[in-house]
Amino acid sequence: MDIFGFIALVIAGFTACAEFTSYALVHPVIRQLPQKEHIRFEQGSLKSYGLIMPIFMPLSVILTLSTHYSLMKLVVLN
Repeated sequence: MDIFGFIALVIAGFTACAEFTSYALVHPVIRQLPQKEHIRFEQGSLKSYGLIMPIFMPLSVILTLSTHYSLMKLVVLN
């Protein structure tokens, strides 16, 4: 694996892990909060995720597909 593949793996892994953690671990807990605190947490979470996820989500798809195509090219050439 080259550095490009490693970076693609790290970014895709981070993005998937952040989304899964939010869905599976964080949201079940905050659903139990009173409505005012729940809304406050959601707003803060959206503010944080809103900064990085619009960049990381498409970037992870682009890097993953690019890595896939470069690896397929290597397989075909060998």
